[in-house]
Amino acid sequence: MGKLKELLKIWNQRGFYLPMLADPVTKQGSITATMFWASFTACLIAGLIFLVTALAHLTGMFTPGDATQEAIKNASQYFLELYLAAGSFYVGRKLMRGKDGDLSVGDKTDDSK
Repeated sequence: MGKLKELLKIWNQRGFYLPMLADPVTKQGSITATMFWASFTACLIAGLIFLVTALAHLTGMFTPGDATQEAIKNASQYFLELYLAAGSFYVGRKLMRGKDGDLSVGDKTDDSK
């Protein structure tokens, strides 16, 4: 337990790197692209589980309880909402990016005059 606390203390002081997907424009790691991909994968898995259980219920292979079906349906909806939110963040960052790849929030003005 002491080694784990020491490792967490070092990570809190220095930080640690997470693997991220590369942005096609800047060729650097992008947290928005990573979250978009991760939420898509989670949404796809939850959707497939929902589809399989719904088809199994319709064909009579097995009958999951109402609470189980509702929980799977809710999980699919939550992952879909996460996917839509991550997609909007990713597209929003892409729209804010200039031709040079820099992120700009407002108009660039020349203050040297």
